[in-house]
Amino acid sequence: MRTRSIQVGILAIMLDCKLHTIKEIASKLEVSYSTVQRYIKELAIDFPIQVSLGGRNSGGVRLKSVINNNFVDKNELDTIIKSLTFFKNYGIDVQQDKIQKLIEKLSI
Repeated sequence: MRTRSIQVGILAIMLDCKLHTIKEIASKLEVSYSTVQRYIKELAIDFPIQVSLGGRNSGGVRLKSVINNNFVDKNELDTIIKSLTFFKNYGIDVQQDKIQKLIEKLSI
């Protein structure tokens, strides 16, 4: 597997901002544990990755949510939610189910 593919794969798995073990990521990408460790260390330079210690089979890594880290403030977040709700309610040509999931995530 190429470097870029591994990096994208790791980020794709971590996009849900939930805790994932390195073992789990390695299994999904079919690469070694140490390969995932190495790439996560490199990705952490550019992305907000949190590492939780706990050994090989516990602990893990997660991508921090940019919303929780003040990427947008509360007023901006409310505006985004209102806009998405408008699109959903008025049937504007968008994917309704994806908008609903995004509204639910942002409303937490």
